[in-house]
Amino acid sequence: PPGQALELLWLYPPPMLGFMLPLGLLEVSSAYLVWGVILLGAIGVAAWKLGARGLLLFALVVNPTTMLVLAYGQTDAFFVMFFALGMHALPERPRSAGLWFSLLLLKPQLAMVALLFLALGRHFRVLLWVGIFWLLIVGLSVAALGTDPWIGFFYQADEFVVRVREGFLPWWGLISFYAFYRSMGM
Repeated sequence: PPGQALELLWLYPPPMLGFMLPLGLLEVSSAYLVWGVILLGAIGVAAWKLGARGLLLFALVVNPTTMLVLAYGQTDAFFVMFFALGMHALPERPRSAGLWFSLLLLKPQLAMVALLFLALGRHFRVLLWVGIFWLLIVGLSVAALGTDPWIGFFYQADEFVVRVREGFLPWWGLISFYAFYRSMGM
């Protein structure tokens, strides 16, 4: 509701900081503008790789959902792009597909769905590459940032579960089907 502040938690694993840290070098308004351009680019790449051309590509980039992503600075555009690039590479390039699908692990709840479908589709070579790339990504994040961000990530994830379970977070502040159903009393 208007006038109420909502405390948001950073619920991304530490490698996501690699995407965000360069923005910290900019002034807030410049960082917001750069982030918006990057998000629009990610949406455009995803739409292009999924076959959108011409007017359809334009419509996908300027649709209301895209405007919400830009207004709130949502990272979802990246994950749609990673998924689209992974799907595009899937049939013939398992290593490339593994790289793109491994980046979905920056938002674990999305990655679990993609990994399930890869397993059900018997794309085991892609899953192997996902594991290899994720180990490299985790190793790089530990080398660059140490283990404290990982400890903080798991602590905060646990704290989030407790807050949701105990009703300390208002359902109107969470964007998910789970929150929608809970807010409807289900």
